[in-house]
Amino acid sequence: MSGQGDGTLWEVVGGADKGGILVREGESVTSSQIPERLGTGAVVRQSKLVNERLQYELVTGSGPSEGWVSISIKAKSLLIRIDAGFNFQVATPLVSLETSKPARVPEELLKTLQPFDTKRWNDVNFFSEEVYENAPGDFYQMWFPHTYDQLQ
Repeated sequence: MSGQGDGTLWEVVGGADKGGILVREGESVTSSQIPERLGTGAVVRQSKLVNERLQYELVTGSGPSEGWVSISIKAKSLLIRIDAGFNFQVATPLVSLETSKPARVPEELLKTLQPFDTKRWNDVNFFSEEVYENAPGDFYQMWFPHTYDQLQ
């Protein structure tokens, strides 16, 4: 597999347990290693692909702005190609990062929020009854078993 910089996007899926994947300055796996790792979840643009080695430019996420990485090691994928039909967009923050004021919750969202009843949840008896009660979930209204007997 060999290709030039066709702009293909790749997502880093490996290295979560190590803070990302290794990046090297050159195509060879023996070239100098860059101290910073390419973070899991980062999206990169292909500059060059030679066998299992990818030269990239960082699009979003953490890590070096450019370098060479292996797309897989020992049959484990470190990067996956993002589908051409995928509409990738860099997220824009809802609130300017330069502002010193805290973000405000939109008024219509505030109307839907219920006050949290700390007295009720601090009562151990109420809490244990609520936990073991077989009631529909808060979000999906699905029934979940809470005891061994309910699983049978």
